[in-house]
Amino acid sequence: MAKDKIENKIRKRRRILKLLMLIIFICALLILMFKSEYFNVSKIIVENNNFVTTEEVTVLSNVKGENLFLVNKNKLEVNIQKNPYIEGINIRRKLPSTLVIRVIEKQIKGLIKFQNSFINVDNNGKMVQVINKFPNGEIPLIEGINVEQYVPGLNLIKEDKIKQDALETILTLSDYEEYNGLIYSINIEDPYNITFKTMDGLFIKIGDWTDLNSKLTYAYNVLTSEAVKGKMGTIEVLKLQSEYTVIFKES
Repeated sequence: MAKDKIENKIRKRRRILKLLMLIIFICALLILMFKSEYFNVSKIIVENNNFVTTEEVTVLSNVKGENLFLVNKNKLEVNIQKNPYIEGINIRRKLPSTLVIRVIEKQIKGLIKFQNSFINVDNNGKMVQVINKFPNGEIPLIEGINVEQYVPGLNLIKEDKIKQDALETILTLSDYEEYNGLIYSINIEDPYNITFKTMDGLFIKIGDWTDLNSKLTYAYNVLTSEAVKGKMGTIEVLKLQSEYTVIFKES
């Protein structure tokens, strides 16, 4: 019995010793990770950026020289979102000293006239940045909304839910490939009587913003037909009972 007690004590001491050694090892590792310059950020890789340059993200991040493990994602996101095109970020650490920043950029879906310039508008109808780029059909000019002040991140429409719904719907125009480079402007002053204007000066009236895909499909078929090519006028999409009818009025 005495021998068994002694062996148990020895085993317990060994376990305690192993645990202490493990704790010491972990502490030493943590000190090495958090204090050693070997793990300081020396390289930043930026991914998924189109509007924003790698240099801009790198400067805004302001983390070079910081410990890789102590980089605060929330603080980093606040810094980088000072660029109006940045919606959010994801970060990934690559040992020993590389930080990978994957940016999530806002989707620019339209332009709106502001004084002598234009404001980029994202897919939610929020203002992004003042630019001097004139509409070229890649994204449409949004008309029928009065902007008195540029405030980044602010909705173009504050209190009119109907007009806001109409705006968000027509901003999906760039999702239709056949309309890329075709539409100059969209007027939503009256959200129940929305009017598109093509780069060639042809007008397309679709009524309200609902069932946009079907209305644009009908309008496009007429717009690209031989009967309309080279002519000026208005294409009007009407719903009679449950069917759509398209009328072209030459001017």
